[in-house]
Amino acid sequence: MHQLGIATGTLSFFRQLGGALVVAIFAAIVLAGVHGAGLERLSAADTTALAASFRWVFIAAAVFFAMSLLSVMMIKTQPLRGPAAAPVSKP
Repeated sequence: MHQLGIATGTLSFFRQLGGALVVAIFAAIVLAGVHGAGLERLSAADTTALAASFRWVFIAAAVFFAMSLLSVMMIKTQPLRGPAAAPVSKP
């Protein structure tokens, strides 16, 4: 119980770090799809390349979702407190 704050802070840190990495990876996929044209100078012909790069973004999102789902399923449930108190009988 005395390490609950440490565990909560560590969880928040890694959640923020993972979110930042995923956003950076998605941005890299989109920018690689436009082949250096830059998002501000996209022509009508380049929009098809942009649309194709978003297909890869959604594929990467599905992969990250599957990995996170697998990670959550592997978490072992442990109680935070000692043995549960006996149930209180109602009058």
